[in-house]
Amino acid sequence: MSPIELSHDAVNRFLNGSNFEAEMLWDEVSEYISKDDGYLIFDDTLIEKPYAKKIELNKWQWSGKHHSVRQGIGLTNCVWLNEEGLSLPINYRV
Repeated sequence: MSPIELSHDAVNRFLNGSNFEAEMLWDEVSEYISKDDGYLIFDDTLIEKPYAKKIELNKWQWSGKHHSVRQGIGLTNCVWLNEEGLSLPINYRV
């Protein structure tokens, strides 16, 4: 499997030019993923937004970093990683 050549500008153009959804991410990376080799890694994080009162997704949530409840946007990522060090995001949920 060859490394993926992808520039920061190409990613920005893709995200700015579309109404991006999680299924579109899978469509882009699925050809590089082997179901027989690799691991799925799930990670949840809180994007803190303590001063953003009018953002719809902003709510009180537990922060493992601060060990307390904080205001922010919850994000869960799913990444595929193989033993050669190739890692690809394959899904996310806000």
